[in-house]
Amino acid sequence: MTTLANIRSKVRLVTARPSTDQLTDDQIDAYINTFYLYDLPESMRLLNLRDHYTFTTNPNVDTYAFDRNSYVSVNQPAYVSGYQMLWYQEPQAFFNIWPKVTAKELVETGDGGAGPYSFTISGAPFLRSATSPIGSKGANINIIISANTSGSIAETVYDDGVGGFENAAGGTIDYVTGVVTNLTFSNPIPAGTEIYAQVTPYSAGRPSTILFAQDQFTLRPVPDGAYIISLEAYRTPTALAAAGDSPELNEWWQLLAYGASLKIFTDYGDFEQLTAYRSMYEEQLLLMQRRTLKQYAEQRVSTIYTTGSNDGRLLWPKY
Repeated sequence: MTTLANIRSKVRLVTARPSTDQLTDDQIDAYINTFYLYDLPESMRLLNLRDHYTFTTNPNVDTYAFDRNSYVSVNQPAYVSGYQMLWYQEPQAFFNIWPKVTAKELVETGDGGAGPYSFTISGAPFLRSATSPIGSKGANINIIISANTSGSIAETVYDDGVGGFENAAGGTIDYVTGVVTNLTFSNPIPAGTEIYAQVTPYSAGRPSTILFAQDQFTLRPVPDGAYIISLEAYRTPTALAAAGDSPELNEWWQLLAYGASLKIFTDYGDFEQLTAYRSMYEEQLLLMQRRTLKQYAEQRVSTIYTTGSNDGRLLWPKY
Protein backbone atom coordinates (compact mmCIF):
# COMPACT_ATOMS: atom_id res chain seq x y z
CA MET A 1 0.00 0.00 0.00
CA THR A 2 3.02 2.33 0.05
CA THR A 3 3.96 2.12 -3.63
CA LEU A 4 3.95 4.95 -6.16
CA ALA A 5 0.69 3.55 -7.53
CA ASN A 6 -0.95 3.88 -4.11
CA ILE A 7 0.47 7.36 -3.56
CA ARG A 8 -0.87 8.33 -6.98
CA SER A 9 -4.32 6.96 -6.08
CA LYS A 10 -4.42 8.94 -2.84
CA VAL A 11 -3.45 12.11 -4.69
CA ARG A 12 -6.37 11.56 -7.06
CA LEU A 13 -8.69 11.03 -4.08
CA VAL A 14 -7.48 14.13 -2.20
CA THR A 15 -7.54 16.41 -5.26
CA ALA A 16 -10.83 14.97 -6.62
CA ARG A 17 -9.23 14.12 -9.94
CA PRO A 18 -10.06 10.43 -10.44
CA SER A 19 -9.73 10.51 -14.23
CA THR A 20 -6.56 10.57 -16.30
CA ASP A 21 -8.35 13.10 -18.48
CA GLN A 22 -8.13 15.54 -15.59
CA LEU A 23 -4.53 14.72 -14.63
CA THR A 24 -2.36 12.04 -16.22
CA ASP A 25 -0.32 9.56 -14.21
CA ASP A 26 2.88 11.16 -15.52
CA GLN A 27 1.74 14.57 -14.30
CA ILE A 28 0.90 13.23 -10.86
CA ASP A 29 4.22 11.37 -10.70
CA ALA A 30 6.01 14.64 -11.51
CA TYR A 31 4.25 16.38 -8.60
CA ILE A 32 5.07 13.48 -6.26
CA ASN A 33 8.75 13.39 -7.19
CA THR A 34 9.08 17.17 -7.11
CA PHE A 35 7.92 17.12 -3.51
CA TYR A 36 9.94 14.00 -2.68
CA LEU A 37 13.25 15.17 -4.15
CA TYR A 38 13.20 18.89 -3.42
CA ASP A 39 10.66 19.77 -0.72
CA LEU A 40 10.93 16.83 1.67
CA PRO A 41 14.72 17.04 2.28
CA GLU A 42 14.42 20.76 2.97
CA SER A 43 11.31 20.42 5.14
CA MET A 44 13.07 18.21 7.67
CA ARG A 45 16.51 16.74 8.21
CA LEU A 46 15.70 13.07 8.70
CA LEU A 47 18.23 10.58 10.04
CA ASN A 48 17.31 8.26 7.19
CA LEU A 49 18.71 10.81 4.73
CA ARG A 50 21.86 11.40 6.76
CA ASP A 51 24.78 9.82 4.97
CA HIS A 52 28.53 10.02 4.40
CA TYR A 53 29.89 12.21 1.66
CA THR A 54 33.35 11.29 0.42
CA PHE A 55 35.64 12.41 -2.34
CA THR A 56 39.19 11.50 -3.30
CA THR A 57 41.83 14.15 -3.81
CA ASN A 58 44.21 14.41 -6.73
CA PRO A 59 47.85 15.45 -6.37
CA ASN A 60 48.34 19.22 -6.61
CA VAL A 61 44.60 19.98 -6.92
CA ASP A 62 43.17 22.06 -4.07
CA THR A 63 39.53 22.69 -5.09
CA TYR A 64 36.73 20.12 -5.46
CA ALA A 65 33.09 20.65 -6.44
CA PHE A 66 30.31 19.59 -4.08
CA ASP A 67 27.62 17.36 -5.60
CA ARG A 68 24.86 19.81 -4.75
CA ASN A 69 22.20 18.05 -6.81
CA SER A 70 22.56 14.73 -4.98
CA TYR A 71 23.05 16.18 -1.50
CA VAL A 72 21.11 18.88 0.34
CA SER A 73 23.79 19.98 2.77
CA VAL A 74 27.13 18.93 4.20
CA ASN A 75 28.22 19.14 7.81
CA GLN A 76 31.36 19.13 9.85
CA PRO A 77 33.41 17.35 11.04
CA ALA A 78 35.56 16.37 8.08
CA TYR A 79 38.20 13.65 8.18
CA VAL A 80 41.24 12.82 6.11
CA SER A 81 42.98 9.49 6.69
CA GLY A 82 41.22 9.25 10.05
CA TYR A 83 42.37 12.68 11.23
CA GLN A 84 39.80 15.37 11.92
CA MET A 85 40.31 18.48 9.82
CA LEU A 86 39.84 22.10 10.80
CA TRP A 87 36.55 23.26 9.26
CA TYR A 88 35.79 26.71 7.83
CA GLN A 89 32.83 28.13 5.97
CA GLU A 90 34.04 31.72 5.96
CA PRO A 91 36.65 32.33 3.21
CA GLN A 92 38.13 35.33 4.99
CA ALA A 93 38.92 33.33 8.11
CA PHE A 94 40.31 30.44 6.04
CA PHE A 95 42.59 32.61 3.92
CA ASN A 96 43.77 34.52 6.97
CA ILE A 97 45.24 31.21 8.09
CA TRP A 98 46.30 30.16 4.59
CA PRO A 99 46.98 33.40 2.71
CA LYS A 100 47.33 33.26 -1.07
CA VAL A 101 50.61 35.15 -1.39
CA THR A 102 51.46 35.82 -5.03
CA ALA A 103 54.89 36.11 -6.60
CA LYS A 104 55.52 38.30 -9.65
CA GLU A 105 58.31 37.38 -12.04
CA LEU A 106 59.70 38.65 -15.35
CA VAL A 107 59.50 35.59 -17.59
CA GLU A 108 59.98 36.83 -21.16
CA THR A 109 60.15 39.87 -23.44
CA GLY A 110 58.04 40.53 -26.51
CA ASP A 111 59.44 39.97 -30.00
CA GLY A 112 56.87 42.04 -31.87
CA GLY A 113 54.47 39.15 -32.41
CA ALA A 114 51.61 37.55 -30.51
CA GLY A 115 53.68 34.41 -29.96
CA PRO A 116 54.22 31.60 -29.43
CA TYR A 117 56.29 32.21 -26.30
CA SER A 118 57.78 29.43 -24.18
CA PHE A 119 59.38 29.92 -20.76
CA THR A 120 59.53 28.51 -17.23
CA ILE A 121 58.02 30.18 -14.18
CA SER A 122 60.11 29.65 -11.07
CA GLY A 123 58.65 28.74 -7.67
CA ALA A 124 56.57 25.81 -8.91
CA PRO A 125 54.33 24.16 -7.96
CA PHE A 126 51.68 26.86 -7.84
CA LEU A 127 47.92 27.02 -7.50
CA ARG A 128 45.79 26.60 -10.60
CA SER A 129 42.78 28.79 -11.26
CA ALA A 130 39.34 27.31 -10.72
CA THR A 131 35.78 28.07 -11.73
CA SER A 132 33.22 27.92 -8.94
CA PRO A 133 29.98 25.96 -9.42
CA ILE A 134 28.10 29.27 -9.73
CA GLY A 135 30.02 29.93 -12.93
CA SER A 136 32.57 32.60 -12.04
CA LYS A 137 36.27 32.59 -11.28
CA GLY A 138 36.44 35.74 -9.16
CA ALA A 139 38.97 35.21 -6.38
CA ASN A 140 39.82 31.80 -7.83
CA ILE A 141 42.11 33.28 -10.50
CA ASN A 142 45.60 32.24 -9.40
CA ILE A 143 47.80 32.56 -12.50
CA ILE A 144 48.07 35.73 -14.57
CA ILE A 145 50.49 36.40 -17.40
CA SER A 146 50.48 39.96 -18.69
CA ALA A 147 52.29 42.44 -20.90
CA ASN A 148 51.64 45.87 -22.37
CA THR A 149 50.73 46.13 -26.04
CA SER A 150 50.79 49.19 -28.25
CA GLY A 151 49.21 52.19 -26.56
CA SER A 152 50.09 50.79 -23.11
CA ILE A 153 47.00 48.57 -23.12
CA ALA A 154 47.45 45.54 -20.88
CA GLU A 155 47.32 42.15 -22.59
CA THR A 156 46.38 39.66 -19.87
CA VAL A 157 45.76 35.92 -19.94
CA TYR A 158 44.99 33.50 -17.13
CA ASP A 159 44.98 29.73 -16.96
CA ASP A 160 41.82 27.65 -17.35
CA GLY A 161 42.59 25.30 -14.45
CA VAL A 162 43.29 22.28 -16.67
CA GLY A 163 46.62 23.23 -18.22
CA GLY A 164 45.51 25.71 -20.87
CA PHE A 165 44.86 29.44 -21.09
CA GLU A 166 41.81 31.64 -21.39
CA ASN A 167 41.89 34.98 -23.26
CA ALA A 168 44.72 33.54 -25.35
CA ALA A 169 45.05 32.07 -28.83
CA GLY A 170 46.90 29.01 -27.51
CA GLY A 171 49.41 27.61 -25.07
CA THR A 172 49.81 25.15 -22.21
CA ILE A 173 51.08 25.36 -18.65
CA ASP A 174 52.42 22.69 -16.30
CA TYR A 175 51.43 23.58 -12.73
CA VAL A 176 54.03 21.32 -11.14
CA THR A 177 57.11 22.23 -13.19
CA GLY A 178 56.15 25.78 -14.16
CA VAL A 179 56.82 25.17 -17.87
CA VAL A 180 54.74 27.31 -20.23
CA THR A 181 54.75 26.17 -23.85
CA ASN A 182 53.64 28.03 -26.98
CA LEU A 183 51.69 30.76 -25.23
CA THR A 184 50.11 32.91 -27.93
CA PHE A 185 48.47 36.19 -26.98
CA SER A 186 45.47 37.63 -28.78
CA ASN A 187 47.47 40.70 -29.81
CA PRO A 188 51.13 41.30 -30.69
CA ILE A 189 53.54 42.15 -27.88
CA PRO A 190 55.90 44.97 -28.92
CA ALA A 191 59.57 44.03 -29.17
CA GLY A 192 61.35 44.43 -25.83
CA THR A 193 58.15 44.69 -23.82
CA GLU A 194 58.40 42.83 -20.53
CA ILE A 195 56.09 39.86 -19.96
CA TYR A 196 55.30 39.09 -16.32
CA ALA A 197 53.77 36.09 -14.57
CA GLN A 198 51.96 36.26 -11.24
CA VAL A 199 51.50 32.94 -9.47
CA THR A 200 50.75 31.56 -6.00
CA PRO A 201 53.36 28.98 -4.96
CA TYR A 202 52.59 26.34 -2.33
CA SER A 203 54.07 23.35 -0.53
CA ALA A 204 52.02 20.16 -0.92
CA GLY A 205 51.20 17.79 1.93
CA ARG A 206 48.42 15.94 3.68
CA PRO A 207 45.41 18.30 3.97
CA SER A 208 44.57 19.42 7.49
CA THR A 209 42.13 22.26 6.87
CA ILE A 210 39.01 22.44 4.71
CA LEU A 211 36.90 25.37 3.49
CA PHE A 212 33.34 24.82 2.26
CA ALA A 213 32.09 27.83 0.31
CA GLN A 214 30.35 28.43 -3.03
CA ASP A 215 29.43 24.73 -3.17
CA GLN A 216 33.05 23.63 -3.34
CA PHE A 217 35.76 22.40 -1.01
CA THR A 218 39.19 24.02 -0.77
CA LEU A 219 41.96 22.11 0.98
CA ARG A 220 45.14 23.19 2.71
CA PRO A 221 47.83 22.12 2.46
CA VAL A 222 47.28 21.33 -1.21
CA PRO A 223 47.20 17.51 -1.43
CA ASP A 224 50.45 15.83 -2.41
CA GLY A 225 48.63 12.63 -3.37
CA ALA A 226 45.35 10.74 -3.17
CA TYR A 227 43.44 11.10 0.13
CA ILE A 228 39.87 10.21 1.01
CA ILE A 229 37.97 13.12 2.54
CA SER A 230 34.92 12.06 4.51
CA LEU A 231 32.10 14.27 5.82
CA GLU A 232 28.52 13.93 6.94
CA ALA A 233 25.79 15.10 4.57
CA TYR A 234 22.08 14.97 3.99
CA ARG A 235 21.34 13.45 0.62
CA THR A 236 18.32 13.68 -1.61
CA PRO A 237 16.19 10.54 -1.90
CA THR A 238 15.91 8.46 -5.08
CA ALA A 239 13.02 9.34 -7.37
CA LEU A 240 10.06 6.99 -7.61
CA ALA A 241 10.08 5.84 -11.24
CA ALA A 242 7.93 2.70 -11.48
CA ALA A 243 4.43 2.10 -10.16
CA GLY A 244 5.78 -0.52 -7.73
CA ASP A 245 8.48 1.74 -6.26
CA SER A 246 8.16 2.76 -2.60
CA PRO A 247 9.76 5.65 -0.70
CA GLU A 248 12.81 4.85 1.42
CA LEU A 249 10.57 4.60 4.48
CA ASN A 250 7.12 3.15 3.89
CA GLU A 251 5.63 5.55 6.42
CA TRP A 252 6.42 8.49 4.13
CA TRP A 253 3.81 7.55 1.54
CA GLN A 254 0.94 9.62 2.94
CA LEU A 255 3.18 12.64 3.40
CA LEU A 256 4.20 12.40 -0.26
CA ALA A 257 0.55 12.20 -1.29
CA TYR A 258 -0.44 15.26 0.73
CA GLY A 259 2.65 17.20 -0.35
CA ALA A 260 1.98 16.50 -4.03
CA SER A 261 -1.69 17.41 -3.57
CA LEU A 262 -0.79 20.81 -2.10
CA LYS A 263 1.32 21.52 -5.16
CA ILE A 264 -1.59 20.62 -7.43
CA PHE A 265 -3.96 22.88 -5.48
CA THR A 266 -1.44 25.71 -5.77
CA ASP A 267 -0.90 25.33 -9.52
CA TYR A 268 -4.65 25.14 -10.20
CA GLY A 269 -5.47 28.05 -7.91
CA ASP A 270 -7.63 25.98 -5.56
CA PHE A 271 -6.64 27.89 -2.45
CA GLU A 272 -9.67 26.79 -0.42
CA GLN A 273 -8.61 23.15 -0.70
CA LEU A 274 -5.00 24.17 -0.18
CA THR A 275 -5.94 25.67 3.18
CA ALA A 276 -8.19 22.74 4.10
CA TYR A 277 -5.54 20.07 3.53
CA ARG A 278 -2.52 21.95 4.87
CA SER A 279 -3.26 20.85 8.45
CA MET A 280 -3.29 17.20 7.35
CA TYR A 281 0.01 17.70 5.58
CA GLU A 282 1.54 19.34 8.66
CA GLU A 283 0.25 16.51 10.86
CA GLN A 284 2.01 13.97 8.63
CA LEU A 285 5.13 16.12 8.64
CA LEU A 286 5.24 16.01 12.43
CA LEU A 287 4.66 12.26 12.49
CA MET A 288 7.49 11.66 10.04
CA GLN A 289 9.89 13.50 12.36
CA ARG A 290 9.06 11.33 15.36
CA ARG A 291 11.61 8.65 14.49
CA THR A 292 14.40 11.22 14.17
CA LEU A 293 13.37 13.15 17.28
CA LYS A 294 13.16 9.96 19.32
CA GLN A 295 16.63 8.94 18.19
CA TYR A 296 18.08 12.31 19.14
CA ALA A 297 16.27 12.23 22.49
CA GLU A 298 18.07 9.02 23.41
CA GLN A 299 21.45 10.47 22.50
CA ARG A 300 23.56 11.95 25.25
CA VAL A 301 25.01 15.35 24.55
CA SER A 302 28.63 14.83 23.49
CA THR A 303 31.43 16.55 25.36
CA ILE A 304 35.15 16.02 25.56
CA TYR A 305 34.60 14.48 28.99
CA THR A 306 32.03 11.87 27.91
CA THR A 307 33.52 10.76 24.60
CA GLY A 308 37.15 11.83 24.50
CA SER A 309 36.34 14.20 21.64
CA ASN A 310 33.69 16.64 20.53
CA ASP A 311 31.74 13.93 18.68
CA GLY A 312 33.14 10.60 19.78
CA ARG A 313 34.85 9.56 16.59
CA LEU A 314 38.29 10.78 17.55
CA LEU A 315 38.20 8.10 20.25
CA TRP A 316 38.34 5.47 17.49
CA PRO A 317 39.85 7.19 14.44
CA LYS A 318 40.04 5.31 11.14
CA TYR A 319 43.76 5.52 10.46
